[in-house]
Amino acid sequence: MSYVYVSGWLRGKGHGGLGIFSFNCADGSLELLETIDEDLPFGASVIDSDKGILYVLCSKPQDVGLKVPSGGAVYELHLDKTTGKVKEKRIVPVYISSPCNLSLTGDGKYMLICGHGSRNYVSRVVKGEDGEYHPEITCDDVPVMLMSVDEDGHLGKILDAVYHEGCGLLAKQQTAHPHCVTQSPLADFFVVCDKGMDSVFSYSIDAASGKLIRNGEPIFLGTAVCPRYSAFHPALPYVYHNSETSTDVYSYRYDEHGVLTPLSVTRGAVFEGDSSDREHENGDWSLVQSGPGGQLPGPGKEQFTEGQGLNIHPSGKYMYNVTNGTNTVDVFALGGDGQVKLIQSIHTDHAWPRGQLITPDGRFLLLSCSVGGKIIVFNISDDGMLSPAGDEIDFENAECMTLWEC
Repeated sequence: MSYVYVSGWLRGKGHGGLGIFSFNCADGSLELLETIDEDLPFGASVIDSDKGILYVLCSKPQDVGLKVPSGGAVYELHLDKTTGKVKEKRIVPVYISSPCNLSLTGDGKYMLICGHGSRNYVSRVVKGEDGEYHPEITCDDVPVMLMSVDEDGHLGKILDAVYHEGCGLLAKQQTAHPHCVTQSPLADFFVVCDKGMDSVFSYSIDAASGKLIRNGEPIFLGTAVCPRYSAFHPALPYVYHNSETSTDVYSYRYDEHGVLTPLSVTRGAVFEGDSSDREHENGDWSLVQSGPGGQLPGPGKEQFTEGQGLNIHPSGKYMYNVTNGTNTVDVFALGGDGQVKLIQSIHTDHAWPRGQLITPDGRFLLLSCSVGGKIIVFNISDDGMLSPAGDEIDFENAECMTLWEC
C-alpha cells in the first residue's frame, strides 16, 4: 500500500491538521481516509519509511514552562502499515519560532531543523559606546538545529544550534531566515537556504562532537534573491534552489567536502507585459500551457512571483519548480553538466500552488494549492512534460506532502 500525508497550514479560515490519503500507484488517484488535529498548523514533513515514522513540523507555540507559550514542535507520528493511520504520537518541543523545514539523515541518526522566526520584533533602548541611548530591534533566534534520533526513531536532545548573523534589504529581511535544509545523496553534507540573508550555506555533521561544521564560506546571491527551497540531483554532484522573489532557479556544483561552486541562473516563466516581448534565454510565451483551471494571465497583467516547492525527477533528467503568483509549475531539463533549460510551464487557476510530490516511479506529480484548497495530480511523460491526470482533490490549506510506500 501507499499513503500520502498532506499538511494543512492553519489560516484565518478552514482547517489545518494532517490529511491521510490512500494512493493508487497505478492511476495516481487519491482517497481521503481521515484528517487529524484540524486545529493545528502543520508544515514540512519527512518520513522514515523503514520504521514507519512521519515527522511533521507544527508552528503552534508550545508550553515549555515559560510564562507564555514559546516555539514550535516536531510531531513524531508512528504509522500503522495496514491502515496508514497514526497509532502513536509524540510531541517534541524544539523551541524555535515558526520551524519551517527539517531533514532526517540517511542513517536515521540525526534530524536537522530550520527556524524561520516571526516578523514580530522587540524594541529596546540601549546605551551605546558614545554614552547616548539608542533604539535597538531584537528579533527571534532562528537557528539551524541538530537533534539526535535513537534506534527506535524517537527524537532525542538538541545537540547543536548554529546562527546566521546578518539581514537583507527588504522589509521582510530584518534578520536571518534559514528556510530549507536538504542532504546530498552523494556526500555527507547539507545545504541551507537562508532567505533573510540572500545566502546559501553548507554544513556537515561532526559525529564525534555532535556539532554542525560549516563547509567553506556562504554564497551571497545578491540583494533580494531570497533563496527558498533546494533540491539535489540524485546521481550527479549538483544542487539547485529557487527564489522567493522571482521564477529563477540557481545551479551549483559541489565537491566531496560540500563546498559549492555557482554555475548558472535560469529564468522560469514570466507573464509581465505583452507576450511578443517576453522572450528569454530558454524559451518564450509559447511554452506556457493551460492546466487545471484553464486560463493564463492576460497580456499586460503584472504578476507577483514567489518560488514554492522544488523537486527533481527520480531519473535526474528534469526539475519542477512551483511558483505562487504566476500559479505555474515550470519544467526544466537538466544537463549532465549541471545546466538548466526551461521546456514547459503549466498553469493552474487554483490559488497559491505550494507543495509538490513526485512519486518514486516518476509517473505522477502531485501539486497542493493552499489557498485554492486543492490537490492536483499530473501525469509525467517520458520527456518530463506534465499533463493533467484528471484528479483534483479538495483539501483546505494544503501544504507539504509526503509519500509512504509500505
